[in-house]
Amino acid sequence: LDVGQGLAVLLSSDGQYLLYDGGGRETSSKVVSRLKNLGVTSIDYLVASHYDEDHISGLIGVMNQIEVKEALIPDYTGDTDIYTSFQRKLEQKSISYEYSKQGEIFSFGEATVMVLGPSDYTAEEENNRSIVLKVESEDFSVLLTGDMEEEEETNLIRTFSKEEVQSDVLVVAHHGSESSTSQKFLSTVEPDIALISVGLFNDYGHPTEKVLSYLQDAGCDIYRTDLQGEIVIEDHEGIITKNVEACTDFRSGTELIEENREKENREKENTETDNIETENTETEVSAEEYVLNVRSKKIHLPECEAVDKMSEKNKEYTTERIEELEEEGYEPCHLCNP
Repeated sequence: LDVGQGLAVLLSSDGQYLLYDGGGRETSSKVVSRLKNLGVTSIDYLVASHYDEDHISGLIGVMNQIEVKEALIPDYTGDTDIYTSFQRKLEQKSISYEYSKQGEIFSFGEATVMVLGPSDYTAEEENNRSIVLKVESEDFSVLLTGDMEEEEETNLIRTFSKEEVQSDVLVVAHHGSESSTSQKFLSTVEPDIALISVGLFNDYGHPTEKVLSYLQDAGCDIYRTDLQGEIVIEDHEGIITKNVEACTDFRSGTELIEENREKENREKENTETDNIETENTETEVSAEEYVLNVRSKKIHLPECEAVDKMSEKNKEYTTERIEELEEEGYEPCHLCNP
């Protein structure tokens, strides 16, 4: 789902639904609305990869409005308000939950789900405590990685065989951060499709040039929510369809930010130039010169033929406005009608 700088992935299999993360606070209502539009009336498995706000805030909104049958959560304690709110909502809604355990397998519709990570819930870096799942049907597989970083990728590769890790689709870890998605990990997973959930013009420069380069070198099709919005992939007995074509824009988040900043500066400069030109035009209009006949009390334009016939002693030049001159007793010439 397109949740900006966050992550939310909905999987369906044989009428069952698994929601892996729910995005951040700003898109919580959007996630709920999208699920309802898709006809999702209940979630069979709600999974919190880890307790970062941009992954679990939206899950609280989902629990509020959609039935959740079971939750799978990481086995560590957070120290944030959003963690407390998440745990409180599980209790309020009486949702049964289990702490994920590496190596466990459970059924999901016609597919199976295997928990590949984390290897250790005491990892110093909280991102490396992310629940990593491989969801696999007869001819299609997806690897969900949360914010897992390179250290945990290495642990995962050591623990499981290449066949167990290989997946058709890789949901790229940590929004394309350079701390994740190593070349060694990619060569093990060998994904055909890479999905990057990331916010346009995010503050972190995600996805990074390094990760985008690794993904291109690995030969996989890249899809990214910052440039393409929601990404839908369906498998029909081995025939895979997508709602959009693979992305051909490989600019990093940092490049997009810089280009946008340059564009805004150009637009600002153009606006300032337009304002200056408008001000100059107004000045020219208000400072238009007139020729007065002080004897006849007529106002003439400088090019009026009557000016040529006028005695020099009766001429007077002014830039006063017509209204001001009329107050002084002058009236416009009927020939040039200034």
